[in-house]
Amino acid sequence: MNHSEQRIYLIKALLAENKNALFATVNFSEAVTLEEIKNRSIMIEGDIGEVLIDLKNTETSL
Repeated sequence: MNHSEQRIYLIKALLAENKNALFATVNFSEAVTLEEIKNRSIMIEGDIGEVLIDLKNTETSL
């Protein structure tokens, strides 16, 4: 099993274990997720530094 396959296995296992968990990814060119967890995924395309600054400067309330 290569490194990428190991990560996919781990992500699936963690999400299967916790039904309230979400998967988030930030990728500069193409943010993708597994089809099986798409409804529990947040995919952001952009520079991670800029995304974190934007998140820090954004007020939210749940």
